[in-house]
Amino acid sequence: MNTNFSKPISLHNLSTTDVHLITKGHLFGQSRSLYPLSISRIPSLPHFQDTQVILIQDKYHIFNNSERPIEIKQVNVDDSLRSIVPQGVIAPILLQNRSKAIVIRCLNGDFDWSPAVIPLHHYRQSEWKHNRKQKLIYCKKQLSEERVYFKVVTEILWDGCINIIVNDCSWNEASLPVVIDNHSIFPLVVNQNAPIPSDLWIIEPFDVSPFCWADSDQSQVLNLQFYRPQTAITPLSLPTNKRVYSTSINCKRSRNRTVLQFSYWMNDHHFCTTLSVSVEVLRNVV
Repeated sequence: MNTNFSKPISLHNLSTTDVHLITKGHLFGQSRSLYPLSISRIPSLPHFQDTQVILIQDKYHIFNNSERPIEIKQVNVDDSLRSIVPQGVIAPILLQNRSKAIVIRCLNGDFDWSPAVIPLHHYRQSEWKHNRKQKLIYCKKQLSEERVYFKVVTEILWDGCINIIVNDCSWNEASLPVVIDNHSIFPLVVNQNAPIPSDLWIIEPFDVSPFCWADSDQSQVLNLQFYRPQTAITPLSLPTNKRVYSTSINCKRSRNRTVLQFSYWMNDHHFCTTLSVSVEVLRNVV
């Protein structure tokens, strides 16, 4: 497939630079494809000091180090433009004028795309250590609550290239970083307050449930929905007429306590309730 010519690249004092080659025409009726490249000069051999060695390579690399084959795609593009990463490495092809971020999902099974996105750029610099950032990501099956967890490492190399490394994660539903303890008589529905609606987690009365942020780069604020006692609820069936109260709690602040007061009707009786919601942050456990 033909692309345009890149902008002129001066070899005088060249260290590293990026170029973007764009296909001529459209791909499957979508926007034109973008091929990001990194061009850098590397040291030559001692006996060839007058020789300039120019390295041309893909800007982005996706490594699948997990035991599961995965799929990736650019955010907000059609599923037909996804790429399969069985194991090993690929260089993703991006669409022009679209978000430079990807989502992943397990190849086998009816898995949804990960609610968390993986930006293909240097984001939230303060959270990086030695040009590396680690992020917990999960994929959930469409017809069940089964989740598969990955640890995704984004690293920036000396020449500006970016590696996205997908690793298996030993975490499971019993060892997640957030635990929600419902000491009330109300069935509780919890999800992360994020721009894109996130997964719902249901905690029955007097029960404890693990919880995982849909996207740890978004605000760590929980949406809480309380339902009438003895209400049967599932993620696919939320009776809004039986929801008695909803609020949001900021989990960034350690030892945060909020008092909730609300009233509701049940069996022709009016009830008033006062609840206390506490947040404890201890070594990344809430």
